[in-house]
Amino acid sequence: MNIILINANPNPHSLTHSFTDHIKLRAEEKGHKVVIRDLYEMKFDAILGRQDYNQFLDGVIPSDIRKEHEIITESDMIVFLYPIWWAGPPAILKGYIDRVILKNFAYDKHPDGTYTKRLTDKKAMIINTMGASEEAYNENGFLDAMTTVMDKGVLDFVGLQNAGHHFFGDTENLNADRFKSFIGRLDDILEKVL
Repeated sequence: MNIILINANPNPHSLTHSFTDHIKLRAEEKGHKVVIRDLYEMKFDAILGRQDYNQFLDGVIPSDIRKEHEIITESDMIVFLYPIWWAGPPAILKGYIDRVILKNFAYDKHPDGTYTKRLTDKKAMIINTMGASEEAYNENGFLDAMTTVMDKGVLDFVGLQNAGHHFFGDTENLNADRFKSFIGRLDDILEKVL
């Protein structure tokens, strides 16, 4: 299986990066090929500007986006790893979705207003880290909102098979025991999808 790990955390010492490294290790141990797309390290241009927009309308895809399309096309599974900021993903990941998950690549829109999903042969999983507890986010309805936006509004819309959306809360002031329990939980998740 070809797996893409899309990391959207600017801190290379973050739990998100630890998870990314751990997934890569476990996947490669099982013989899978892993590609990491660290959006901050890549200095990914997250701005869908006028030039891009006009090129998209003309059917022209910028070279940085073509590269992402090639990587996605060759993949079997995409794992999005990012922290929750202001009840959503960091802007760089939203920009990645805006610029990469495009019409005529990830989906088709027909003249009658219907859509065709084009990424139906791939799985996707989302792993989120959060400073507050899962209970606190759940009480405010944020977990439902975040899963609706990403799982239905992005993954399902383009046909990605949802392999799970996992939240890891209370990540601030992480101690060794809690980190170990998070890695154990991550291993349990990976055992089911790899």
